[in-house]
Amino acid sequence: ARDVVAGLTIAAIAVPGQIAVAKVAGMPPTTGLWVAIAAGFAALVFVASRQLWIGSDSTTAPLILAGLSVMAAPGSDQYVRLAVTLTIIIGVLVCIVAFAKMLWIAELLSRTVVVGFMAGVAVIIIVGQLPSLLGIPPGGTHTLQKLWHVLTNLNEINPAAAAIGFASLIALPLFARINKKLPGALLVVALATLAVALLSLKRFEVLGPLDGGLPHPVWPDISLDALRGVLPTALAISLLVIAQTAATSRSNADANGAQTDLRADFTGIGAANLASAATGSYSVNGSPGATAVMAASGSRSQLASAVGAFALLLVVLFATGLVA
Repeated sequence: ARDVVAGLTIAAIAVPGQIAVAKVAGMPPTTGLWVAIAAGFAALVFVASRQLWIGSDSTTAPLILAGLSVMAAPGSDQYVRLAVTLTIIIGVLVCIVAFAKMLWIAELLSRTVVVGFMAGVAVIIIVGQLPSLLGIPPGGTHTLQKLWHVLTNLNEINPAAAAIGFASLIALPLFARINKKLPGALLVVALATLAVALLSLKRFEVLGPLDGGLPHPVWPDISLDALRGVLPTALAISLLVIAQTAATSRSNADANGAQTDLRADFTGIGAANLASAATGSYSVNGSPGATAVMAASGSRSQLASAVGAFALLLVVLFATGLVA
């Protein structure tokens, strides 16, 4: 029962979260959901850590955008093909590390470097999401420009959007203080959605139309120029994925008094990347934030990942109109 609750909780936060990450990565919104679906089923088969959640991650999304946007326009067909190529290479590299037992690679980036990098990415994500939180039209290209745009357009704050956003931010830790067993993230998403529906809040932007149904197969660009262009990004992301997944898996195991099997976890990450590429989506990583949600929701096995993936599959196939 706890795995079911944890799976539904992770699915509820994955819908807006994975769509947001897809946008950061320059990919079509629905690909974010397919990443989580592919990763969830791969985790059930391969991942040893009971609570490690894998999916698209805000840590690697900016690297995808930075590496591929110089080769194609974000969101274009060519960009998606390059993203699939990148994802396949990452999947193969991580699988090689797992099969060859090259686990020492996880130590190449120190914890300090990984935490510092993640903190920097967090600042980028927070600043990028401020317009959505406040209901301000987005503007600016770089982080400082985006922040300046927000500060100089505070008179355009949408009260309804800001009220729901800040209420959600307050409710998340509040539910945890009331009862740690409450699926706080699931309740916040449900209540915010209910508020929009019941109060007929049409004065701020929602997700909008999403492409439903089965994913469209995307053939990777395996030309020499494409491979030469994506390889440096693939190497950088692979190293980061390995380091972050190892750190997340170990810290979660230490908190629960469990043993780690990084070889199995890396195999799961590699398989999930290949499965994600098969759906025309982008790369997968072990997510510290979502792993913490899995743990807080009472997850006891990777069945929770599969439950979440199945719930997301139902959403993509039958409920994209409701999500929009």
